[in-house]
Parts: sequence; C-alpha cells; structure tokens
Amino acid sequence: MDLDAFGAPTAFLPLALEAVRFGGILYLASTDGRSFTGHDRTAALRRLGAAVRAQPCSWELALRLQLGLIARAAWGLGRGIRPLLSFSEGRTFRCAVQVLRHPAVGEEHLLGMQAYCHHCGSHRGMALLKIRDLVHCGCGQQAVLSGPLWRGALQDVEVLQQLQALEAGTTRPSATSASLRLLQRLSGDDGLPPEASDVADLARQLGGGPPPLESLLARLRQQGWCAQASGIALGQFRSNAPWEEVVREGAKAR
Repeated sequence: MDLDAFGAPTAFLPLALEAVRFGGILYLASTDGRSFTGHDRTAALRRLGAAVRAQPCSWELALRLQLGLIARAAWGLGRGIRPLLSFSEGRTFRCAVQVLRHPAVGEEHLLGMQAYCHHCGSHRGMALLKIRDLVHCGCGQQAVLSGPLWRGALQDVEVLQQLQALEAGTTRPSATSASLRLLQRLSGDDGLPPEASDVADLARQLGGGPPPLESLLARLRQQGWCAQASGIALGQFRSNAPWEEVVREGAKAR
C-alpha cells in the first residue's frame, strides 16, 4: 500500500496498517517537514506525539520520528515492522516498512530518545525502556531531546542489493539513473549506529574547515571503531566512537 500524505500521515496510519496483509509492505510519505525536523515544535507534539528539536542531521531525525510513529501504531494493533527503505530529498520523507504479524523479540527497545548538544555537537540516544539522564552532556552543557523515535535500522541492505541486481539483470530497466544511485548509496548504510553527525558541525568544533569525510572514517576504523558515511544526507556519517574521539581524529584527518 502506498500512503502518500499531504502533510503528516498520522490520522491514516491505523487504517493503512490494517489494510496491509502480514508480510506486506506499507510505503509512506510525508511532506510535513517543519514538524518532523523540529522547526514547529507545537505541531510536532500534536501530529507525532513527540518532542522534536532542530539539529544538523534533520532529515534523519524526521525519518526516525516517522518510523517511530509507524512502530507505535503497529504495536497498538499487535503487529511489528521491519524498515526496508528510508530516504528524503529534504521536502518529502519516505519510508517503506514490511508489516509483520507480531513485533520481533525486543523490538520495543528500538523506540527511544535522542539528545543533541548545540555546544559540543555530540549526539547520544537511549531506549525508552532504559531511559536515564540524557539532558546533561559530557561537556557540561544541557542537550536538547527529540523523541520518541526509531533507533533501529533505517533500511534492509540485502533487500536494496536485490533491487539493484534485478535492475542490472533486465533489458528494460524501470529505475532512473538517479534512483539507482540512491539505492547504491542507501545499501552502504543500514542506519546503525542510530546517531548521525555532520562534518560541518564537526568543523565548528575544530575551528576551521571540515576534514575529508573518507579520511575521518578511515582514521576511526583504524582505531577499531565502526564508522560509515550516511546514506541519508551527503556530508554526514555515523560512528560508535565517543564524540571526543571523533573530534580528535577529525583534527588529525585535516
């Protein structure tokens, strides 16, 4: 089912989920960028039932809030979800999820809160079931909170690779070259770890121009950390390294 809402899709979600068979796919789009990215906090509370604060990685924030909304609606019906695809060009936020008969074991741990510190640029997150103090950042400043939102994978890399293989094996491709580039980019980023950072925000901490993204990621991997470019937005990345380590390696990568 394709639910392409003008604005937020909140009112239609329960009916849409009930109309999709178990194992079927719900493809959902929203154009409510101001609410989903934290630029209209009151509307976000009304439409998402969530607190949303603006931050550099706003596209990913919007997609995770949208997936969190879908998950809560599905759980209310006793169902689970499996995200297959999530992307945005900044105006529309699109997700494709497989609707499951039951939530996966531990799926509830994937709903949580995200903290962002405007002072030092760090992102942190935590499951609602394990929530504790996220407001106080390690730099001593107060962080802003967004959520509840989805802290699981944003896409199923194997499914995206299968789509690319199908297109490569046909004599009459149905996808445009731009769509194929998007699939290739997303298939390199499953969305984990769930906090993304922006190299421009890192440059603000370093007091100069941003480090080359690939050099930064390579240095983090050499130190044993997970590090990959974000498939959601150019110039963004994700890593399980502490933010202080990211800043340190960013300075060396320049």
